Amino acid sequence: MRASRYNLVFRFKRRSSALVLNPLAGTMDVVPAAEHDLLDVIEGIAPPGGLASQDTEALFARGYLVADPREEEHRLAALTVIDDHDDYPVDFLLFPTFACNLKCSYCFQGERPPDRLLIDTEHVEAAFAGMTRIVDRLRPAAVPVLYLFGGEPLLRGRRPEQVVRLALARARGLGLRVGVITNGATLLDFAATLATGGVEFVQVTLDGPRDTHDRRRPFRNGSGSFDAIVAGAEALRGTGVTVYVRVNLDAETIESLPAFCAFAHEAGWDRPDLVLFVGPYRDLLCRSYALQLPEPAMLARLFELRDRHPSLALIKTLGWPGMDYVQHYLRTGRLPGPRLAYCISSYGRFAFDASGAIYACATAAGDPDNAVGRYHPDLDLDPARLGDWRRRRFTDSKSCRQCPAGPLCGGGCTLQSRLKHGGRQPVCPEVLGNMQVILDHYFDTIVAGTPCA
Repeated sequence: MRASRYNLVFRFKRRSSALVLNPLAGTMDVVPAAEHDLLDVIEGIAPPGGLASQDTEALFARGYLVADPREEEHRLAALTVIDDHDDYPVDFLLFPTFACNLKCSYCFQGERPPDRLLIDTEHVEAAFAGMTRIVDRLRPAAVPVLYLFGGEPLLRGRRPEQVVRLALARARGLGLRVGVITNGATLLDFAATLATGGVEFVQVTLDGPRDTHDRRRPFRNGSGSFDAIVAGAEALRGTGVTVYVRVNLDAETIESLPAFCAFAHEAGWDRPDLVLFVGPYRDLLCRSYALQLPEPAMLARLFELRDRHPSLALIKTLGWPGMDYVQHYLRTGRLPGPRLAYCISSYGRFAFDASGAIYACATAAGDPDNAVGRYHPDLDLDPARLGDWRRRRFTDSKSCRQCPAGPLCGGGCTLQSRLKHGGRQPVCPEVLGNMQVILDHYFDTIVAGTPCA
């Protein structure tokens, strides 16, 4: 009998107990920090022979001890087989253009050669013909989502507006759910079209209060975009379209959150059809960004600010590795199952750009080296290129398979691995550091409902 490869022990400076977690077994328990012998066995530092038989039996029952390491290999193999045969989500992204009306200080697309190409009617029709064939081929259990993306999908002008109306009409015909990812600067002009066109949700970005946001996300002429975005969000009030307002969190915006939440409360944004959330600025293209902070440091600071400023309770945390895992437990009292892959790009994402190319990842779109096929003049997916993305699971990498955090992170971002290591090595997300901060913050709530080992 030996310790499971996937045991994790989280110790906290100001607490007398540790949390032990096994994401493969789906167990989490409280262990007094003074129980050094027990924790040493769980961490694999000491053999279990020195423990009392009841402790050994309890650890075995909870999955922290295994009779044979091959048991976990068999379980991973079984999970992989299930994953191969499961229905998996499919979504589509349509990039009408990579052009944009803002000049954001941290735009990752800004480092690429300028591309002012706007999709034409022929390519829109071909894109939806391709989507139809993909849906017929994959037959996803859930209704796929179409995201209008960019660049900026809601540019002013007759042709961009025609593209949006045509795309919405074709999406309705295909029975797709529709969301729009926009900077929000021209949302007011499109509000009626989106509200009557079957759009389910819109995401805009406001990087803090007016002064902070306008410094970071101005129009190309240098004027501020904050007021225009707020007006667009207000225009969708009561239309049935949910508005998601994202703040890109970094060293600058995190300190402006109290002022931004004060504005949000005054604006009446504590309403069911508006979701205010913070997501980490993540260096997916492996650049150097001066204001980027480690995700655990941002989470710790966010929790500090929440404790001091109750108005920050309005803000949700979406897109943080580890947060969804703990929040699932807090909602249901159960841990989610192992995460085999990092994101939907490993399963069923198809991004269509204006040139006729298809990609498996939104951030990779526009880079021909990352294209996985074409949809114009006909759908033609490259099996080898698509295979570099699909079913990329932590179990496929020896280092990830040996890592106790593998079932938490799913093997990391495929794009980052391709950019840094040619896809040969993983790039680890900050899931363990995030979990340390998150579990410490929610410790008392977790302990109230967690069985003891």
